[in-house]
Amino acid sequence: MSDRAKALIQLAEKGWECRSMPDFFHLVHDIVQSYSLALGQRLKQARQESQKAEDRLRRHQEGDTRDEAYREATQQVAVHHAEVTQWEARHQAYRQQLESLSLTLHPFAIDDAAPQTSAQVEARLHAHVEAIEAFAEGVSDLLIPC
Repeated sequence: MSDRAKALIQLAEKGWECRSMPDFFHLVHDIVQSYSLALGQRLKQARQESQKAEDRLRRHQEGDTRDEAYREATQQVAVHHAEVTQWEARHQAYRQQLESLSLTLHPFAIDDAAPQTSAQVEARLHAHVEAIEAFAEGVSDLLIPC
C-alpha cells in the first residue's frame, strides 16, 4: 500500500482531496449518490409510464382494434418500451463504470492478482474518472434534479 499511497498523495495534491484509501471510497460514494438516485427515478418513471400505456392498450383491445385510439395506444406502448430500454441501458452503463472504478482502487489487479503500482493506479483511475465524467455529461440534462 505504501507505493499506492504515493499515488494517492499525488492525486490529492492535484485537487482530488483524497489523502488516504478510505477517502477514495468516500469519493466513490459521493459519485454514486450524485447519479444513482436520479437514474433510478428516471427508470422507475419510465417503467410506470410504460405500464400505464400497456393498461390503456388492454382497455382498447376490448373494443375495435381497427380504430385510431387502438393504433395510438399501440404506438405509445412501443415508445414507452423503448424509453424503458434506454434508461435500463444507461443504468447498466453507470453501474459498469462504478464497478470498474471500484476494481481500479483494489490493491491488487483483479485479472492477475499482481500488486498495482502507483503509476498503474493513477493511469487507470484517471481513465475511469474521465469515462464517468463523459457519462455524466451525456445524461445530466436528462436527469431529474435531486
